[in-house]
Amino acid sequence: MANLIITNYCNLRCPYCFAKEAVMDGFTPVNMTLEQVATILDFVKTSPYGKRIAIIGGEPTLHPQVREICEYVYKNLPAGGKMSIFSNGVYLEKVLDLLCQDFNCLINFNHPDDCGIDNYNKTCENLKKAVEIGKFPYISVGINLYPGMPGYDYLFDLKRNGIFNFTHIRVSTVAPANQIKYKDRDVYYTESKKPFLEVLKLCEKYNVEVKIDCNHIPSCYFTPEELELCERVCGSAVKRTCLPTIDIDSNYNALRCFGKPDINANLFDYETFDDLVKAFQENVKCQLLEKLPQECKQCKYGRFGACKGGCLSFLN
Repeated sequence: MANLIITNYCNLRCPYCFAKEAVMDGFTPVNMTLEQVATILDFVKTSPYGKRIAIIGGEPTLHPQVREICEYVYKNLPAGGKMSIFSNGVYLEKVLDLLCQDFNCLINFNHPDDCGIDNYNKTCENLKKAVEIGKFPYISVGINLYPGMPGYDYLFDLKRNGIFNFTHIRVSTVAPANQIKYKDRDVYYTESKKPFLEVLKLCEKYNVEVKIDCNHIPSCYFTPEELELCERVCGSAVKRTCLPTIDIDSNYNALRCFGKPDINANLFDYETFDDLVKAFQENVKCQLLEKLPQECKQCKYGRFGACKGGCLSFLN
């Protein structure tokens, strides 16, 4: 999957943000031009890894040409390709009418204490409007979990208040970057497990399926009973690996992901997008061999490459 960072600017300052190092703090907007979007798309879409394109930021809806960019990417998707936009939802109305079967949106739905009550209400208004104009099937809501967050129940106010009756959510444990980047792996995942399990219990209560997103908590941190809960709510055991996602900025810099900004290269240092992805994967393999804890290497999942010991940013 290729993520196009069309702007580094964001209207929010989420306390858990793991993208700051990759996109700076977003105080001075740096926007990708439509011509740059076209150049990148031409390069990546010939690869199987370029079949899925995501428009990201920063907050992509703050780009002055976000509609034009979305329309261009949609019209120039490869055969069988799909696209997404990742947004906090505050300005979703700018692209809401464009959403369709092959152009979906993931809303990172923040707690009002994290994003501000006005921004929270504006996102709710946009989700309500999405339902009214028939765009409900093309929007997913997601939640980023982090130790010490204000709460999780707010997410289900969308259902209780009849705003957005979602049947599934994307759940991500935030990457250990910025203020929590130097935490011990065991401390971090032990602390992170609590909010994850609390959300799973709420999802089970409201009959909501969970799709585990970036930065899974390794299975070894759960008891057998907790893994059974994961099985019931997620439809499978806790996933153990992360697929290659390449973040690309306006300077054609490609990052393995926001959690691994040290694995980077210029997009055009490689003949094909396939070559770049494979080089990044090989880099990850080398780091795993060198830095992964011995207990992870000896684990049956680690031996067969089914688990990388959690977020790759712990290898930094």
